[in-house]
Amino acid sequence: MTIVQGHKQHFLVLDGMRGIAALIVAGLHARELMIGGRLLDHSYLAVDFFFCLSGFVIAYAYEGRLASGMRLATFAKLRWIRLYPMIFIGALLGGLVLIAGRKDGIIVPTVITIGTMLLIPAGFFFRKQAYPSDNPIWSLFFEVIANIVYALSPRLSARSFGALLLLSALGYVAICYAFDGMQLVGFDSWWSFAAGFVRVTFPFAAGVAIFRLGLHRRSGVPTWLPLIALPALLLFPIASQAIADAVIALVCLPALVVLGARTAPAAALAPWLKALGELSYPLYLLHQPILRVVKNAPHIDVVRSIHPLLPPLMGIILAVVASAIAIRVYDRPVRKLLTAHLGRVAA
Repeated sequence: MTIVQGHKQHFLVLDGMRGIAALIVAGLHARELMIGGRLLDHSYLAVDFFFCLSGFVIAYAYEGRLASGMRLATFAKLRWIRLYPMIFIGALLGGLVLIAGRKDGIIVPTVITIGTMLLIPAGFFFRKQAYPSDNPIWSLFFEVIANIVYALSPRLSARSFGALLLLSALGYVAICYAFDGMQLVGFDSWWSFAAGFVRVTFPFAAGVAIFRLGLHRRSGVPTWLPLIALPALLLFPIASQAIADAVIALVCLPALVVLGARTAPAAALAPWLKALGELSYPLYLLHQPILRVVKNAPHIDVVRSIHPLLPPLMGIILAVVASAIAIRVYDRPVRKLLTAHLGRVAA
């Protein structure tokens, strides 16, 4: 069943869905790096699922506290402690991999890595993507922006918030049309980076709306339904990228967040779903540098000759193991240390 911590529920099925989405992103990058070919599925929309889920979780966790007078500095401190340690280690690991590759010397990868640590899209200055050392960090930039705007914005009336949802949905459709889908929006160029502000607005606001409308309060949904529906939706090949991306992001992904929030899992599944949720964030930020190491490892062609899927599978398994280790030896201890130094108010 759903765990209740204090006065707040812990949505275990959403945890599991978050972990599944992170594995889908890792699989996407493994295919791109080691197999190639045109994508016909919509696995990149896992990021939009993250945005929607984040909007719901942030509103659920903080809306009451912000309305009761929580200071922006306190909110920012809490979010920084939660997000930044893994951003730092992901950027550092990715930067070391870039430097080891020796393709651009040492200075360029170092500048890119420092920029990534500061969430600056320094790759654009060198005719690369926004964050070449660890590309998934682009979505964390927009996550941070969405969090700040949410905390700064006064509580909108239902009519004003509805107008925001409608306008952001129209903007999302326009971006889908302009870029022929969302696959490269947010990181591929200055224009796509600017479009990322539009990309994050609707799903994050939709997540907030799910909380404000109370759509998460009912239960009775079978556990398997959202857990199977998410990968089925994102991995099913559909030829028309732009139209399909818009429909999936505007309708299907918010509906899946609602289903996941309403679902109470069987007790036997609870530890697995919790573990998937905990693994999702470090896996999201560590998998790409590890995949690059595996791709360029000595004798990897011998492994590939056995079966072309073995190298990407090895990379994903190594990323999962590294993420599990990072949780225990790095993320938890560092966040505990930061909480202690930054004050008990951030506990």
